Amino acid sequence: MLDRFFKWAFQLDRPTKRAIQIMADLFLIVGCFILAMGLRYDDWGFLTGPRVWDVLIFVVPVTLLAYVRAGLYRAVIRFISSRAIKAIVISIMISGATMMIANLALGHLIPRSVPLIFAVLLFCATAGTRFAVRGITHSISRTPKENVVIYGAGDAGRQLLNALISEGEYKVIAFVDDDPSMQGREVDTIKIRAPDDLGDLKQRMMSRVLMRPRVPGCSNATDHFSGRIPCAPASHYPFGGRYCFWQSACCRSDGHSN
Repeated sequence: MLDRFFKWAFQLDRPTKRAIQIMADLFLIVGCFILAMGLRYDDWGFLTGPRVWDVLIFVVPVTLLAYVRAGLYRAVIRFISSRAIKAIVISIMISGATMMIANLALGHLIPRSVPLIFAVLLFCATAGTRFAVRGITHSISRTPKENVVIYGAGDAGRQLLNALISEGEYKVIAFVDDDPSMQGREVDTIKIRAPDDLGDLKQRMMSRVLMRPRVPGCSNATDHFSGRIPCAPASHYPFGGRYCFWQSACCRSDGHSN
C-alpha cells in the first residue's frame, strides 16, 4: 500500500508536490512548537493558553519563506543530497531567531529556552522527513532486475554482496563455494551451495553467476556449463581484478572469453 502511495505521489505535477511539502512543513512547525512547550513545561496545560500561540503568527510565515529562499521546495526530494543540510540549518536558525525576537516583542509569552528546543526539534523533523522519503523512494525505485549467484563466499564475495545490495540492480539468491566446510552455511541469510547445485539454481530463474577469478584461468565453476562469460570492467566494482557475469563457461583473468 505504501508503494502505491509513493508511486501515485511521483506522478503528481510539480506545483501539487510543492503544495504538499508546504502543508507538511506547516504541520511540522506547529507540531515541533507544541512538543517543545510540552518538554519545557512537562505538562500540556499551555494548550489552552490564550496568547501562547501568538508567536506562531510570526514564526510560521518566516520559516516557510526561509525554506523557499533556501531552495528546499525546488529540490526533488528523491534526489536530495547531504548538501541540503546546510540550507536546512540556516533556515532553522532564522526560524529560531524569529521565535526569540517575537517572544521578546510580545512580552515573554513562552519560556526563553523554548526557541532553542523548537529549533532542534524542527531541524530533526525537517531533515529527517526529507531523507526518510528519499530512502523510501530509492528502495521502491531500485527493484532488483536479475537473480544472480555469487561464486566464492570469502571476503571478496561478501564485499561483492554489499556492493550489489547498495546498487540494487541484482538480487543475490545464493553463494556457491568449492570449500565443503563452507557449504550449508549462510552469509547474511543467503545460503552457501556446492558447485553441483548450479544446475538447480539455473532452473530457479538464476540469470547470472558473479565471480572473481583468483588465478590466471578459469574457476572450476565453469566446468558445469559451456558457453561464454561476459566480464564486467574492474571499475564497476570496488575491488581489484575483474568480476565476471557468468552465463555459461570460462573467462580468463585478462577479461577475454574463451
